[in-house]
Amino acid sequence: MSGAGFDDAAQAAADTTLLAILRRMASPLRHDLAGALLIPRMRLQMMRRQLQGDAPDPGRMLGAVDEVLSALNALRAVQISTIGWIEQQEEMSLRLGDALSAAVSSFGLSFSERGISIEQLGSDATGSACYPAQPLRLLLQAGFLLALDQAPPSGRLVVECAADGDGVRVQWRFEVGDASETTGLSEAGLVPDRDRLSPDGVTALCRRFDARFEPQFAAGTLHLAAPPAI
Repeated sequence: MSGAGFDDAAQAAADTTLLAILRRMASPLRHDLAGALLIPRMRLQMMRRQLQGDAPDPGRMLGAVDEVLSALNALRAVQISTIGWIEQQEEMSLRLGDALSAAVSSFGLSFSERGISIEQLGSDATGSACYPAQPLRLLLQAGFLLALDQAPPSGRLVVECAADGDGVRVQWRFEVGDASETTGLSEAGLVPDRDRLSPDGVTALCRRFDARFEPQFAAGTLHLAAPPAI
């Protein structure tokens, strides 16, 4: 998944879209880092209180040390993932189904605040396809952010993964609910204009990674080529 044959306008659109996605995903990344850091901090505070007591149990203290070390390893994994995301150099493969489920979980609250639920559809055959993790996550995030920016006041977002010739397609489509439903909070006013994604920008970004994006009303379809051999 690497781009080729870009003109200046497409290159600029892809760059602008990439920067917007990075800025908008920064807050979830900060949340993940803060959450991972909180666990070892709490464990160390508990150890401190235990050491201040009378005759601390060596066995319990060793167990507490192991828990802190485990939490620090988890923190390091989050840190490495975050740095890889920022540098756009994460080198690993990821199942499409796993990446899609993670994205649905990550964006669930944002869509819920708009009065929209998310339904994920797909088969094991397509979901097990593996792609380079960095561009795969990026393109899925682009699709969800574009859908969020163009979402109706309420309803349901259906995200479907299906076979597409020799490759796979991921489609975002809205099923509008009853107009009398609670619409929730709109994110439109919370996102600066420069960070709102456009269909043309997402299309250009997908081209950079040898994928194809087909804009549709308030959503679109991402077409991925056959997964590379692992």
